[in-house]
Amino acid sequence: MAVTRVWLGTLTGHGEGDPGSSSAIALTINENGDDKFYGHFSRRRGDGDAHLFEGFRLNSDLISNLSPTNLTNSSIRMHITGDDAWRPERAFVWVEQDSGPPVFPLAIRMNFPDKMSTDPNEGRASVPLPLVQFGTPGTTINGVAMLLSTLGAIDSGTNDRIRLQISKSDGTPVVDFESDDTEQEDLETGQANWYFAGLLPPVDGFTKNDLDEQSITLSITGRDAWQPQSFFLFGFNVRNETDTPTQVVPLVGIRNWRIGEMSRDVSEGTPSILLPLIPSL
Repeated sequence: MAVTRVWLGTLTGHGEGDPGSSSAIALTINENGDDKFYGHFSRRRGDGDAHLFEGFRLNSDLISNLSPTNLTNSSIRMHITGDDAWRPERAFVWVEQDSGPPVFPLAIRMNFPDKMSTDPNEGRASVPLPLVQFGTPGTTINGVAMLLSTLGAIDSGTNDRIRLQISKSDGTPVVDFESDDTEQEDLETGQANWYFAGLLPPVDGFTKNDLDEQSITLSITGRDAWQPQSFFLFGFNVRNETDTPTQVVPLVGIRNWRIGEMSRDVSEGTPSILLPLIPSL
């Protein structure tokens, strides 16, 4: 596996107990006793916030020969480096690679029973992120997760909503999702978001094999222009957003958005686009 980049997506809890934290976090990947990756992420995580963290500091061993078959459920760990307790709600790790599938999911956790802190009276200093299987083109998808970020330049965010529509190659609609107001900083400048979309009834699952290059459409609902930075879409084999998937199917992987702004005012941007489906190998 020729890994070029590691991604960590997180969602912080919200509500009582001050779940946000200013303490930095770290991600480590250990294979057969060798530390192959260490990423340190210092950005503050506020209540209900989502974040996308990119990791570049890769050892040559990781780039050349990281093998998922050598990883265990304790190989990938998320750490906190300070005593300002943090209550994560979700965490997901995937990688980009030069050969094989361009986007490869590694680990995911959708529930955290304890807070994280270097103060043992407040939480745990590190937690393992259980491995998840790479879903094949024939894996049944029961819901999709969008992990995206908005550019940090002034006025890149929007007060409008975005809409994700997915149809099978025969035209049968399977997903029709419109973002709503959440506890996150929805589509705001420099912010990340994590959204989950269920299937349209009476759809009982679909597969990547059911899709083609015309299947996935992203649109914006108003004239307040939005400039994305990154956009990833994954198929989960679970129906509920709080359930931990055992298989994840990468569908769309756009690290650097080069399609331009989105807006229903065509003088400012494009109202809708077809998202490129990751090729099946």
